[in-house]
Amino acid sequence: MTLSTGVGVEHRAEKRLSADVAALAQTAAVASVSCLAELREQLLAAGDIIVEDEPELEDAELDEADGPEMEMDDEDEYAEPEGEGEYGNPSADDAGVFRMDTFEIRVMDDGRKCRCDVPQSGWEGVAGATPYGKKAVETVSVRMQVYLEIAIWLEEKHQEFLKKGPFGHKHAICTQKALLGGPLEKVLGGNRNGGAPALSRYLKNVDLVWPEGALPLRECFK
Repeated sequence: MTLSTGVGVEHRAEKRLSADVAALAQTAAVASVSCLAELREQLLAAGDIIVEDEPELEDAELDEADGPEMEMDDEDEYAEPEGEGEYGNPSADDAGVFRMDTFEIRVMDDGRKCRCDVPQSGWEGVAGATPYGKKAVETVSVRMQVYLEIAIWLEEKHQEFLKKGPFGHKHAICTQKALLGGPLEKVLGGNRNGGAPALSRYLKNVDLVWPEGALPLRECFK
């Protein structure tokens, strides 16, 4: 018996690969901290990504000391405190409640201005070795760039928002559409090329965190 792999078979294989890559990209866009770390290890083990540049030990120790602490947990949902306003007006006991297993953009006030720090993703120094891996690395890179651009924009344009803290606001800063057409235009292509659904995914599982409490980042942009 002679087996033949014709054009139709190749087309179906390519179509299946394309679907797999798209599903992987969506997973990398919304994955929580622990899920993203697990995905990294799986892709490394499969040879889809490789480590090109290991972080220096001193840098790693510095990041651990200065960066936000992240606890690993399976909880991905944030229970918003009840109270007045869109964001709520929690009691003192509720003010320290944070979501677990999320990225944190930390807000620190030095007395003159508020600064926003974005943590590392854990994917620094890796590169894609296959189309599958390249798409994952690209998605994580864009995701972290989105967080960085938002942090810079908040520092430069919304000091009042940052200084009031997580419970001083009743309304979102702006719409996601305005965010796409402003600080994220270069990163996500504005409102074109699927920018809106991509942004919606990137805003999941990330918090804007003050010492006294936190807001899911997506709540800032309705």
